[in-house]
Amino acid sequence: MIEDGEYTLNDNRAAGAFELSFVDEVVATLHYTLDIETMEIEFAYCEIEETLMAAHHCRELLRLATDAVARQGLTVAVTCPVALKVTDGLSA
Repeated sequence: MIEDGEYTLNDNRAAGAFELSFVDEVVATLHYTLDIETMEIEFAYCEIEETLMAAHHCRELLRLATDAVARQGLTVAVTCPVALKVTDGLSA
């Protein structure tokens, strides 16, 4: 579990998902698949509650999940359309 301000990221390995909580309420989930042989994690599908803060929650979810994955020595492949849109916006 990673805490950053009002955000908490939980790696729910049984579900294959990172769950982002904001003020103790799950607001976004990033589903992933993990390839142990290649040490790569694929961010495949993102579920996010449609609110005015949805874009911000999504950026925080991707930032925290990417940091958590990097600390584990894994590489990231992003195939989730929502995540691709957010990461493209962050690099622009």
